[in-house]
Amino acid sequence: NPPEEAKNDRNWTDKMSSTAKKIGEIRKQVNSKEYLAAHDNILELSNTIGTFFEAVGVGDEKQLFITTSADINDLQRFVGKQELESIEKVLNKIRGDLKEFVALMPSDASNVSATEALIDSISKSVAAKDAPDKTDTIVNDLRTSFEELRSRILMKEWFSEDNKED
Repeated sequence: NPPEEAKNDRNWTDKMSSTAKKIGEIRKQVNSKEYLAAHDNILELSNTIGTFFEAVGVGDEKQLFITTSADINDLQRFVGKQELESIEKVLNKIRGDLKEFVALMPSDASNVSATEALIDSISKSVAAKDAPDKTDTIVNDLRTSFEELRSRILMKEWFSEDNKED
C-alpha cells in the first residue's frame, strides 16, 4: 500500500514491482561480480526512485532537479557503454535542463558558463573517441556543477528577501 502522499498514484504497484525486480537484478549481478552491469542498474534504479515523487505534488522546480539527475545518470550509463547516439540525445536534454536552471537562478549566479563548457567537453570527448573513463570523469564534474547550481537556486529560495523576518 502506498503512503498517504501517494495514495492517488495509479502506478504505485507497478513502480514497487519494477523497483523490487531491479534490486533483485542488482543483487544477482553483484554476487556474480558483474560490477559494471550492477552499476548501470543502480543508475537506472536511481531514476526509477525519482518517479515515486510524481504523485506526491513535487513542484516544477524540484521535478527539474529530479529530471536533471536522471538525465545525468542516463548520460553516465551511455558513456560507459559508448552509445554515441544516446549520448548526444541526452546531452541535448541536459542543455535544455540547464536553460531551465538558468531561469530559476539568482541574478548574481555564476557557474552557468562552466556547466555549459562541461557539456561541450563531454561532446568533444565522445567525438574524439576518448576512453569512457576519461569522459566519465567529465560527467562526474558535470554532476557536481549542476549540484552547485541547484544549491544556488535553493539558497535563493531559502534566503530570499521575502523570507526574511522583521
